[in-house]
Amino acid sequence: MSLLYHILNAIFPRLCFNCDKIVKKEESFLCAECFAKIPIYSTLFCGLCRARLPENKKICHKNSLYVLGSATKYADPIKKIIWELKYNKKTAAAKPLKMIMETYLNKLQLIELISPIGRISPIVIPLPLHPTKERQRGFNQSKLIAETASAKLNLPLVKNCLLKNKNTLPQMELKNLEQRTKNVVNSFFVKNPELIKGKIIVLVDDIVTSGSTLTEAAKTLKSSGAKKIIAITIAKAE
Repeated sequence: MSLLYHILNAIFPRLCFNCDKIVKKEESFLCAECFAKIPIYSTLFCGLCRARLPENKKICHKNSLYVLGSATKYADPIKKIIWELKYNKKTAAAKPLKMIMETYLNKLQLIELISPIGRISPIVIPLPLHPTKERQRGFNQSKLIAETASAKLNLPLVKNCLLKNKNTLPQMELKNLEQRTKNVVNSFFVKNPELIKGKIIVLVDDIVTSGSTLTEAAKTLKSSGAKKIIAITIAKAE
């Protein structure tokens, strides 16, 4: 490490979001002790009722458009880190989120669910932002997380297939499920249906709360010929 780094770190030490302890360079926004305390799930969940799926494949609601995979619960310090990434544009906050995704995928057995159908390989697709919102933010957090999932699962990442054509209000600003559902209706479209026809899609987002956004995206993918959708997120609301 350079002398300049040590000087800057002494003057402006980086603190852990959770405990305010000074963190090491490789620890980013969370110290190792706090990272170790984050509960990481090891199963998939029903996309409708959020119940854990026995053996990761016995779906309790067959009318669910997707199977849900979430690494942990939506609570601090994860909640703080996602906020810093999305709204304070601290892209370094993506590092612990990527580490959490890697840990979850290590624990999760997706072999049967993502095994190729014949010669058709599964693909990873990030949940898109509207172009205006992505320009304002400077990045799409779901793309950052999807890059990790793609590398970990050794699956191709397709970034510009599912697109958003409606600049919706932030879901967190809406009070109930009905408002959130109406907010995202017809807000997605598939640019190249031939890229997803007959395929298993691993759809990646940062968090799932009501599930309205993932449901609308899954509906769009299904209507364009997707075979099966596994939605993977960093966190889910309890």
